[in-house]
Amino acid sequence: MSTKRKRHTRARTRKHISLLKKLYPSCTFDNAKSRVEYQGHMITYGEMEYDGIQQLYPHVMKQSPVNCFMDIGSGRGKLCMYMAAQPKIQRVVGIELVKERHDDAIKLQHDLQSDFSDKITLLNKNVMDVSMDEYKQYTLFIWFSNLCFDEKVTCEIVTKLQELPGSILCCSTKMNMGTFIKSVEIPMSWESKSTVYMYRL
Repeated sequence: MSTKRKRHTRARTRKHISLLKKLYPSCTFDNAKSRVEYQGHMITYGEMEYDGIQQLYPHVMKQSPVNCFMDIGSGRGKLCMYMAAQPKIQRVVGIELVKERHDDAIKLQHDLQSDFSDKITLLNKNVMDVSMDEYKQYTLFIWFSNLCFDEKVTCEIVTKLQELPGSILCCSTKMNMGTFIKSVEIPMSWESKSTVYMYRL
């Protein structure tokens, strides 16, 4: 890539992220009526902060040259919109069970009016019902905030994600699946320093 093209790409990325932060400056929590259960667990809403994904992404890239980002429980779409602006990311997939959150993500994507949006697919589905076949061509960075789930539910979802071998999975609790790489502390909407555990599937 030429120096001129690199500068242009960086400028587009800065513009996209600046507008994203203006449109969605901080976490929008659920109202009481929109709370949803999944297998007996309340799906409480929280988000990784912008500084958090900015810190985590380089750690992932040091482990594997990822080119696709998948957010399990993508909520209001903030991380998907952020990662779509990263030059090495070719595809972004957000999977969200709660319709209100998914609808908010669709609106955010529309309001951004960015050409990066072409990279993004937002699904209002249970991850267990999503076919992983079309993502096997990529090397994935998967984010799965599993604080709300017990070990049984986490294992079910991670077993599903193992259809994407070689992926780097980052999650909020320790697992007995995959190959542990490292842990890092990054800011979340619920805590300024929250531990994220990184595994290779």
